[in-house]
Amino acid sequence: MGRRDEQSFVDFVAERGNALMRTAVLMCGARQDAEDYLQTALEKAYRHWGRLDPDADPEPYVRRILVNLMISRTRRWKVLREIYMARPPRSRPRRRVTPSNCAGR
Repeated sequence: MGRRDEQSFVDFVAERGNALMRTAVLMCGARQDAEDYLQTALEKAYRHWGRLDPDADPEPYVRRILVNLMISRTRRWKVLREIYMARPPRSRPRRRVTPSNCAGR
């Protein structure tokens, strides 16, 4: 692949962007969320692009970033759900059964 410079990153995204988007959609379920997560993953990959081995394929690295983002998202949702449900829901008071209100039975 050669050197890891800005142009090689642009070429990589142009070549593998659609495949990465399909992967992100499969993990997220919604295209809008997948676009956001893929953009975040590509941003993280770009920051470290110069450190990657020039002879290695960078796609597994970017896919791993995507997987890590999805794992973080799932953990955040779990925590938020637990925080939201920390207090049990209020239930309606039960109606007291008396001879007068069960006369129709």
